Amino acid sequence: MQSKQLVSIKLLSHEMREGMDKLPLKKSDFETSSKKILPMSDQLLMHVHGGGFIATSSATHEVYLKPWALGLEIPIVSVDYSLAPEYPFPRAVEECFYAYAWILKNASKLGWTGKTLLLVGDSAGGNLITIVTIKAIEAGLRKPDGIICFYTPFLLRYSISPSRLMAVMDPLLNTSFLWRCLAAYAGIKSDDELVSPTVSGNSTPEKQRKIDSKRVSPNQIVPGEEDISEPIKLEVKDIYYARLAEIMGSHQAYFLRKLRESPLPSHHHMSPLCASDDILRQFPTTHLV
Repeated sequence: MQSKQLVSIKLLSHEMREGMDKLPLKKSDFETSSKKILPMSDQLLMHVHGGGFIATSSATHEVYLKPWALGLEIPIVSVDYSLAPEYPFPRAVEECFYAYAWILKNASKLGWTGKTLLLVGDSAGGNLITIVTIKAIEAGLRKPDGIICFYTPFLLRYSISPSRLMAVMDPLLNTSFLWRCLAAYAGIKSDDELVSPTVSGNSTPEKQRKIDSKRVSPNQIVPGEEDISEPIKLEVKDIYYARLAEIMGSHQAYFLRKLRESPLPSHHHMSPLCASDDILRQFPTTHLV
């Protein structure tokens, strides 16, 4: 894993509050309504952006964060976590949890009394704030007072559901694209060889037959020249993935196969729904949008 020295956060506030003068400031698009330094706020909002774990930043979400800071009149801290595939799981989780702990420890620098802390995130960001809450519970750290998740994926492991089937042909966010995002987050290299040039009797993920990247029948295989006369044994899963390759293309079928074989999507620090009931029942008030 590549090294990154700092976790970046951005503080947005419509008004200057006590303690904020200790932080480096940048001129806002909004004019403050007063030149006075106001008392600390009792509420603070920690925001984690979405983007499929691979894209966007706090800056891309300022289109609504700045109006929130203006309308709510509270400080907002937005976290710029490291993105996949350069920084795969669990990097984003650890950085967001570190930022959460730093906020609790440095409340006075943020113009916050430390009274009420809310977490909000969209898509991948909603997943991350949910896992931050889980880690806070596991570590015996103070829990947030509430979390708000917008269109959040809580179960990242492979499963068949009506919504996922409907998303196969979605023109905006189809399942193939989502699988590629998840594969990047799980650390599955997109430039890995799809197949082995030879086929053994025991067809395994490491020694797969070569499948035509265009279109092949599930019963067709292209063995290496060296073993062209060798009988090839097919397992049910081999025929299944060959059929997927025919429908989706070899690359998408490869990602799906790797995701199904990986234990990471079933880890509760990646799929919050896999957390124990004891952990989930300790959650604060949670709003799903």
